Amino acid sequence: MELVARRGEKEERFKFREDFVGFSGTQDEDVDVTNAEIVFVGYGIVAPEQKWDDYKGVDVAGKVL
Repeated sequence: MELVARRGEKEERFKFREDFVGFSGTQDEDVDVTNAEIVFVGYGIVAPEQKWDDYKGVDVAGKVL
């Protein structure tokens, strides 16, 4: 499996388990995120007691995190 990220004419390829690990959080066998916008949010940590929120100020609606 491979993740291909494109922006304009530039393309980067990432190998599953070597370069990235991803999961959908659903019970579906296949999930298609073709042409989806990807947003980097660190590890997605929300820890108010540490004054830490990876999602603060980031619009994640309809996007792949």
